[in-house]
Amino acid sequence: AIAAQVVLGLVEPQSSGLGGGAFVLYYDAKAKELKSYDARETAPGLAGPFLFYEDGQPMDFKAAQLSGKSVGVPGVPKLLAYLHQVHGVRTWMELFNPAIDLAEDGFEVSPRLEAMIANHADDLRRFSPADQYFFDGGEPLKAGALLKNPAYAETLKDMAFTGANIFYEGPLANEIISAVQNLPERPGFMTAEDLRRYDIKARDPVCAPYRLYVVCSMGE
Repeated sequence: AIAAQVVLGLVEPQSSGLGGGAFVLYYDAKAKELKSYDARETAPGLAGPFLFYEDGQPMDFKAAQLSGKSVGVPGVPKLLAYLHQVHGVRTWMELFNPAIDLAEDGFEVSPRLEAMIANHADDLRRFSPADQYFFDGGEPLKAGALLKNPAYAETLKDMAFTGANIFYEGPLANEIISAVQNLPERPGFMTAEDLRRYDIKARDPVCAPYRLYVVCSMGE
């Protein structure tokens, strides 16, 4: 699951990523016990009820979305580390090798990623890293194009060697904070303290009978 997650963060960045959050349902077959883990991204400590207001009015959705204000404190890295610590079987480092190889050697852009880039081209061009990554000669990448991400590979190598805490303390954490707080339009309020204090939560799953089955989902 950890190996799959870090690969998905590379090949479908529109949907999965280390900078986001996640929920996990984990069934322990030996103990016959179901657990749920909440690693959803959280709002910065300075966020208030009027975070997405400007001049006393609610912000337009896109204006709010494409801003530092909408960035949450990431939960996925700590979740992966916790899952490995509690349930892992393979070594931590080997789980990152497939994603590192794909990031360095390149992967083929999928039709879905091509469509996402084309549909959001104007928004992506507003941010230099996205502009450089998702476009070739000014044109959106097409399905089948080979896309490499050496920066992602280096981040995964650091994470494999030193652990998930690189996202919460140190140089990478500082870069995240700087990017959020120094966005030219509508910077956000996330702080280093927000990153340091983040923690996942184990919750009791929500279960209910359905015909011959018991159906369970994420705890609340």
